[in-house]
Amino acid sequence: MRIPSILLLLLVSSSTRGGGGGVRVASALDPLVLIGVDLDDFELDHCEGHCDSSDDCVKGLKCIQRDEKGDEYEPLLRRFGCTGSVHSKADYCVDPDKKLKEGEYDLLTQPTLEPTLGPTTPFPTDRPTTRAERRPRRWTDVMPSTVLMSVMEQDVETDGSSSISSGAGGSGATMKLLAAAEADPFRFTEMPSASPSDAPSASPTDYPTHTPTSAPTGMPTIDPFPPKDKPKDPSGDYFDYSIDDDDGRGPLQWGDLNGEKQAEANYWDEFDNYIKPSLTTNMCDQNSKTGRQSPIDLRFDWADAQCFEYHQIRSKPGEWGITNPKVEKQILPSKLRFTYPRKFDGDFGDASENDQVKGASADLPKQWGHQLPVLHVDVKIPSEHWMEGKQYAAEYQINLIQNREEKRRGAPVISVLFDIHPEEEDHHRIGQMIDEFQKVYDADLAECEDFRRKQRRLGAWADDTLGAGSKIAEEARSTWLDEPVEEETKFRENLTNLRRRAQEFRRWNPFHETIVRTIWFYGYEGSLTEPPCSEFVEWRIMLEPALISSRQLFQMKNILFNHVDGKCQRTSVHSTELGVARPIQNYEGRDVYQCMCRDFIADKDRDEYGENRCLWTERDQFGFNKDKYTQDWYRSHHKYETIEDYWKDNGKPHWAS
Repeated sequence: MRIPSILLLLLVSSSTRGGGGGVRVASALDPLVLIGVDLDDFELDHCEGHCDSSDDCVKGLKCIQRDEKGDEYEPLLRRFGCTGSVHSKADYCVDPDKKLKEGEYDLLTQPTLEPTLGPTTPFPTDRPTTRAERRPRRWTDVMPSTVLMSVMEQDVETDGSSSISSGAGGSGATMKLLAAAEADPFRFTEMPSASPSDAPSASPTDYPTHTPTSAPTGMPTIDPFPPKDKPKDPSGDYFDYSIDDDDGRGPLQWGDLNGEKQAEANYWDEFDNYIKPSLTTNMCDQNSKTGRQSPIDLRFDWADAQCFEYHQIRSKPGEWGITNPKVEKQILPSKLRFTYPRKFDGDFGDASENDQVKGASADLPKQWGHQLPVLHVDVKIPSEHWMEGKQYAAEYQINLIQNREEKRRGAPVISVLFDIHPEEEDHHRIGQMIDEFQKVYDADLAECEDFRRKQRRLGAWADDTLGAGSKIAEEARSTWLDEPVEEETKFRENLTNLRRRAQEFRRWNPFHETIVRTIWFYGYEGSLTEPPCSEFVEWRIMLEPALISSRQLFQMKNILFNHVDGKCQRTSVHSTELGVARPIQNYEGRDVYQCMCRDFIADKDRDEYGENRCLWTERDQFGFNKDKYTQDWYRSHHKYETIEDYWKDNGKPHWAS
């Protein structure tokens, strides 16, 4: 008989309490744990501290006071099977029934003669472990529910055996094992242990190795984000990021796809009146002819065009925060996206006044005109654009539209690269965005579980009626495994709560100064980075990246790469090599420029500084190195007084005619 995944997760998280009848394998040894929670509503288990009296312990356990035992305190804890470091000021609860015989502790903690088949902890540690580390009984006391790190699928039998499942489907009940970045004292470390563990693991590990390694590895031996299997008969709009398949649908074959069937072509078709290039023509393999395909590697030495922007990008957060139900959050096969409503104080094609745009918006220089509405924001992992030969952890792309039919100029995109914070600090604002996508991920996972429950009930009904010919009694099980009715009720309440969480409201600005940290950028005319790669995008890639933690990057990867839909089908089209980032394209003679303080300074600094741009002799005060930004560089990159002078020599674009 199989146990449904959500029930099993509840059992796992509660099975560390003695006598609970859970799935944990019993062991004579337990690690010492110092619980960092309020003890008013929390009972300490065996080898857990700090306790003031036995009232703080689980019933039947005793609090051993340090001041009563003196130097014999630590040896006494060992006699009860408690391993690991003893806090100098902590007292611990012990189970009198677990007291070991004389010399038994030393025997149990001897190194194993043979290497274990896998790691003794889900993640590497910086010191030898004594046994598989226990999960906390109450996850909400030690970690936020949104910090999910990776997902593995396992079929779990009631006898405790398990096997890795190959996908979201299959005949067995699929369980989601959630490995989390837990708060101290349960946090796993990033460095591997330097020597073998003191004792073999007491239960199967979360991530077994295929074969023992001769030395600790710095990376997991199993990819936490394995690409899904390619469909045997893919639909016309299917593409992925594989690079090793000659007859596949990866970036090298994108030019062979039918542009008209692509999801991005259908999405942008709504704005066809404002876009001049055809959305049905596939342009993915046309870079050698047009020199407009994106992304590219942005390099100071290669950016030889002139910046004609004359003020900073002036943004507005709009009336709708990211948590507003009107802002749609989507986990798409190749990106995370949140989309703003199409709402203006007038016709969409006549939004000529700044206050008519109700969502987030921005006023861009270089003759874009009025405040342009933000259509959506995409997050790609890793970054699609590179800077100075470096690919970044992720890329945050704010897509706008110039909604004026007479211009048909296209769509500007303001892009921010994400880098890892040197001190591993979380980014609060980006964390709020990740939380919203986590809600979608959690809700879809719950919908998947709901789908599986329905399938199981259907299977149970078929077994009972068609197989044995008997009828299901009115008081029969609520699921296929004799699950109590109250457990089904709890699941329904949890599913409802997850759906409700996605509707919570919180103000949020996509242009917040901690995300868009500079006003200067690289600029060039490019394309969509997915099929049909249409060439109507004008990119602005900000010079300074936003900083996130490795934990936040891991969480975004998990949300995008391990997402399953309501029918438990994996959705991501990422590859191990590329993630969901299109390979960089050749320059092919295109114009790429970089804006600096000599072109414009921040609006807030203009009155105090007394100028609209910096003095050339003071450029270093605005962060531009004098040895790099020289007089010769400036003269070679600023040959024209105005953009009209440039057009006289090079011709006007269609939108300026």
